[in-house]
Amino acid sequence: MEIQKKKFNFKRFFNLYLSRFLISGVVITLIFISIYVPREMNLIAALDGTFYGTVIAGILVFGSIATNMGFFDIIAYNAVRISKRFYGGKKDSAKSDFYGTYDYTKSKEEKRKDMRYVFLSYLAVFVIYLVTTLILYSLYLN
Repeated sequence: MEIQKKKFNFKRFFNLYLSRFLISGVVITLIFISIYVPREMNLIAALDGTFYGTVIAGILVFGSIATNMGFFDIIAYNAVRISKRFYGGKKDSAKSDFYGTYDYTKSKEEKRKDMRYVFLSYLAVFVIYLVTTLILYSLYLN
C-alpha cells in the first residue's frame, strides 16, 4: 500500500495566511496609533503603544492555538444550537445537524488539519512588535 502525500499549495497558503497577517498587523498598528498619537508622541508613548500591541498579538496567538485545539467547541456548539433554535426554519433543526458536542468536534477535524498553522501569521506580528518593544525599551534605558 502506497501512502500518498498531499501536495503543498503555496498560492493557497499565502492567500490564507498573508491575509490574516496583514489584517492583524493593521489592527494592531491602529491600536498603537490610538495610544501613541493622543499622547505627547514621545518615547514612552511609543513604548506603551508597542507593548499593548505585543500583548494583543500574544493573545491572538494563544487564542488561535486554543481554538485549533478545540478549546471553545462546547461554546461554539451551544451557540449553533441556540441560533438554530431562534433563527432556524424547522423545529429541532439543531438536533438534526449534530447529536452532541462530540459530533460537532468531529465535523471540525478536517478544517483544523487545514488551519493548524494559522497561528504562525499572528506569531509573526507578535515577534515584530516584541522586537520593536525591546528596541524601544533599550533606547528608553539608555
